[in-house]
Amino acid sequence: MSYVINVGRMQLVNRYTFLVVPLIIMFSALAIVILIGAILVPGSQSFYTGAGQAPLWYFFASGIQALVLTFPFSQGLSISRRNYFIGTTVTFALLALAFSLLFYLLGLIEKVTDGWGVHGYVFALPWVTSGPWYATILFIWLLTLLIFMIGFFGATLYKRFRMTGLMIASFAATLALIVVAGFFTLTHNWGAFARWAGDQTTLSVSWPAAVAILVMAAASYLALRRATP
Repeated sequence: MSYVINVGRMQLVNRYTFLVVPLIIMFSALAIVILIGAILVPGSQSFYTGAGQAPLWYFFASGIQALVLTFPFSQGLSISRRNYFIGTTVTFALLALAFSLLFYLLGLIEKVTDGWGVHGYVFALPWVTSGPWYATILFIWLLTLLIFMIGFFGATLYKRFRMTGLMIASFAATLALIVVAGFFTLTHNWGAFARWAGDQTTLSVSWPAAVAILVMAAASYLALRRATP
């Protein structure tokens, strides 16, 4: 356990990259939306934006940096790959949870202030906040963690199989998407898919996201076991 905790501390040594930058992105996006609402949107017209997801996508880069910046150093300290993996994933799971709580809190402030006084909504989006409070937090947490794991998995593939393995995995993922899209096109089921997607809630989407996280985590660990620093 001490090794796992030390891995978490090692990751957070670079606080600017993993703590400050996401906050800068979040509040910069919010400031831009407020300016747009104050200058460009007339009267009391409400508008909704996806600007709140901007820091969420930064977690993809964080997943890559978490491995690239610290994995070689951890091996120099004789930290096992297992402890490194557990310490890293737990650390960023907690960071993702903190981000989801902040996202929810800003959504509450947004509702109270009628969109920051300019009727602009960044966090209190209708679909995201339509369910109970815990569903919103769970959805943002799992989505953020999934994006992190995708970046982390990509970095482990590169460390294990270098560019060849990463290119093959990217090609396979692209091919799978093409096959799925082709199936819906040939069977004329895009309408049915759209209706199904429209019926989903944050809770119903969260469970597949949790399964995807577990799959990505298992694949990352298997690749990391034989990765070279």
